[in-house]
Amino acid sequence: MRKTFMEFIGRPNRMHTDRPRVTLSHRGVIVLNGKAHEAMEAPAAVTLHYDEDERVIALKPADSGRPNAFPLKPKGDFKYRMINASPFCKHFRIRVERTVLFNEVDVDNDGVMMLEMRNTTSIARGGGRERAME
Repeated sequence: MRKTFMEFIGRPNRMHTDRPRVTLSHRGVIVLNGKAHEAMEAPAAVTLHYDEDERVIALKPADSGRPNAFPLKPKGDFKYRMINASPFCKHFRIRVERTVLFNEVDVDNDGVMMLEMRNTTSIARGGGRERAME
């Protein structure tokens, strides 16, 4: 009998405080760890952008006085920053069933963070991305 195995491409449960870490919840909340926030030069707010063809979210540092600026609110012990991006996610129909971790967090020279929706791992209970064995 032939079996088809799927490889789990997620990671073990461990926190990497030495590198940027960004998640997106099913409620449209983006959470950045301290390293991710520092990589963007610690802005107080960002504007949110989306490339629908490439499925990439961009966070661009912005003046908090701009009408479309989303504040980065302290979360927990203030090492984390939270963005309530649900209006953005609803507008662009960005949906995740479980909280996902962005596997690659790229920040360019202007402090713009790019997050690929195609390169995530589910980190909530019962989930996980899989890839077929080759």
